[in-house]
Amino acid sequence: MTLIKKMFLAVLLPTLSAGQLAFADNERVVVAYVTSWSSGLPDPSRMSHINYAFGGVNSARTGVTISNTSRLQQIVSLKKRNPNLKVLLSIGGWGAGGFTPMTSDATKRMAFARDCLRVCQQYGLDGIDLDWEFPGNNSSGESSPANEKQNYTLLCRDLRQVLGQDYLLTMASNYTPGNYDFQGCIQYLDFVNVMCYNMASPPNHHAALYKANGPVSKGYYSCQMAMNDHINAGIPRQKLVMGMPLYGHESGRGEQSYQRAKDLLATGNYVEDWDDKGKVPWIKKKSDGTFYMDFDNARSIELKCQYILSQRFLGGMYWDYHSDDNQGTLRNTVCRILLVGEENQPVLRLDGQPMPSVAFRRYQWDGPLAQNQLIRIEAEGFDAALTADPDFFAPQPDGSLRFLPVDGHYRIRADLDLRFIRAEALDADGQPASLQSDGSGAIWVIGNEGIGKPSYEAAGLSWDAEEGPLCMAQHNVRNHQITLRVGRELNPDNVNFKFFLQRGWGSEFTSSGSNKLYMSSTTFAVGTGSNGHDDGNIYLRTGQKLTPGAAYRFTISCIAGISRVILRIEDVTTSVLLPQPDANPLLHPWFTLDGIPVSAPTKPGIYVKEGRKIRRR
Repeated sequence: MTLIKKMFLAVLLPTLSAGQLAFADNERVVVAYVTSWSSGLPDPSRMSHINYAFGGVNSARTGVTISNTSRLQQIVSLKKRNPNLKVLLSIGGWGAGGFTPMTSDATKRMAFARDCLRVCQQYGLDGIDLDWEFPGNNSSGESSPANEKQNYTLLCRDLRQVLGQDYLLTMASNYTPGNYDFQGCIQYLDFVNVMCYNMASPPNHHAALYKANGPVSKGYYSCQMAMNDHINAGIPRQKLVMGMPLYGHESGRGEQSYQRAKDLLATGNYVEDWDDKGKVPWIKKKSDGTFYMDFDNARSIELKCQYILSQRFLGGMYWDYHSDDNQGTLRNTVCRILLVGEENQPVLRLDGQPMPSVAFRRYQWDGPLAQNQLIRIEAEGFDAALTADPDFFAPQPDGSLRFLPVDGHYRIRADLDLRFIRAEALDADGQPASLQSDGSGAIWVIGNEGIGKPSYEAAGLSWDAEEGPLCMAQHNVRNHQITLRVGRELNPDNVNFKFFLQRGWGSEFTSSGSNKLYMSSTTFAVGTGSNGHDDGNIYLRTGQKLTPGAAYRFTISCIAGISRVILRIEDVTTSVLLPQPDANPLLHPWFTLDGIPVSAPTKPGIYVKEGRKIRRR
């Protein structure tokens, strides 16, 4: 039986883990709004607070409603991965009603406050975020009484009285502070998220940092103006959080994600321009130079974060997490600058050259790799161990890694929070590779929260086509493999995943389509669409249960072409899978068959070195 060994590469790392991030100067916050209608789970190490959008005021005006409670529970479960993460229920949103009749009645107002406490206790929340848009000028169409500002203050007072000091109470403020009596209500609030977006309409930028006489910064309002007006309204700087948009406005299509802006530019029909007065980008038509879309990019978000630092605000907020591009460029920029501080970013080197940083403690290198090529990954100034994906890398006695797949272009990704190195196949254009008709390219795995690398718990994803796909390693021209250990990368009770011909939704292997998957296993089975499982989904046969610690290698053979592939599943439980976390292959190159690292064999028996069994007499 082929041996598999999960190796540890001795590299240098910071000692901070997710949820124990070092703030520069003072403790700053990064607040991410995550919606009930989006798919996929956020990376909980990239923010300090998540505001779940949305809850509402119930029809009796005495309690709380929650949209998609199962998703809320998934969001709260992210605190297992980052114990310092705070999750709040944001109540309101544009067009949400019920606030006016609830706040106008003292009895209903107090009943609502008590139900907010119940919701916090029931779902394990850390507090409530008020997103009433807006007192005195309701987007819901409700007629506002003259004393609505005062009623809003009374709501904050009652919530603080009921929630006490154990729960957070925050609010989302319009970019103009005139809807609120901040002199009266700020004492009850932990901080205020100022919505510095939708402040102007195309062809002006909706979130320019400065209002100036630039190409698109001549709008009605700016981030600087909004924050200054809130300071003048009586809010201390240490309670102000500046909001930033991860979306823009496309002509004729309304709000669009940053990924949409990048896709437009990739067509060649549009050109990106920069407003150096307002410090924001914009997109114009290549044909005539007219305005087409406002948006924010990494450059403008970085400047906004630097402005937050210079003004000594509490932090930054963004709407919303899933409006970013597929790589999370904007939210990672916010995390890198505000949550951690760029001065704390470690340096990771591949063969002596710095690996580009794509987020704090996340690195990425793209380039050609040859089968059996040796590479070396090192960091500076810290000490810890980093695991390499055994489907792609084999550690060597000198500390280098031997690359296992076939020659090609690859992306190496190193995550220091997860302490993991992985690789993904790329095509000639530098994009994630797809499976070609001759069996070359890449096959991808996407599944529920029960599958992931380096662990299904760390992945925390549920059929997430953006951040969840796992690339299979192609070890020869027609075979692709992925190895999963039960209880770590594979949930013993919840097996449900599928093989795809590209990174994300699209063509997939099924039992009946144009790309057929054949397999024979007494443990696993493939869904047909009529046997209670979606066509092509891998699941456990009735009565089967996986044993924690067991390991399986899934290999897809394309020897008969990609229209008829064979899935072979090997039980590799007896192989050496996971050495002790502190094992350094330089100091402990040998392992027992139980996976225990040793510097050298001292007794006769069978040992493993560099993935091979060796008998010592």
